[in-house]
Amino acid sequence: MVYILKTLSDYIKNNLYDEYYGAFYSVVNRDKQDIVTEDKTLLDVSLGLLAFSKQNDKKMVLTLLKDMEQFQDKENGGFYEILDGTNIKQEIGIVKTIFIQALAQFARYVAARGLEDKILVKTSSEAIERISKQYIIKNKATILSQDWNDAIDTSIK
Repeated sequence: MVYILKTLSDYIKNNLYDEYYGAFYSVVNRDKQDIVTEDKTLLDVSLGLLAFSKQNDKKMVLTLLKDMEQFQDKENGGFYEILDGTNIKQEIGIVKTIFIQALAQFARYVAARGLEDKILVKTSSEAIERISKQYIIKNKATILSQDWNDAIDTSIK
C-alpha cells in the first residue's frame, strides 16, 4: 500500500502540478504534455492538501498552502473557486459553494495540525464555524454570492 501511495503521489506531483504558477491543472489527458484545461480549482487544491497531509509530505503541504493563498478572496473572505492557468480568478468561480469553502478550510485545518501551526488551526476552525453559520442562516443554501449575502442556490425558495 505504501508503494501505491508513493507512486500515486509522485504521479500527481509530476503530471498534474503546475510548477510555474502553482496548483493543479484540472484536466490533463496523460500528463502535462497534453493539458485539456489549464484552469485550477479550489477543490483540487483542497483534496491535494488533504492527501499530502495524510502522506506527511510537509514540503508539498507547505507548497499547497501557499498555492491556496492565490485563491483567497481578501475582500469578502473565503476563496475564489476557479482560477485560470495564470491564477486569475474566473467569473464562474466567484461564488461561495458551502461544501467547497468548508472543505478548503478543513484541508487547511488538517495541514495546520500536521505542521503544528496553532495560528492556522485557529483561523481555519473559526472559518469553518462562519461557513456553517452561513449555511444555517441562508436556509441551508449550498451556493452563496461572492459576498456571502445572497443565496443563489436554485433549490432554495
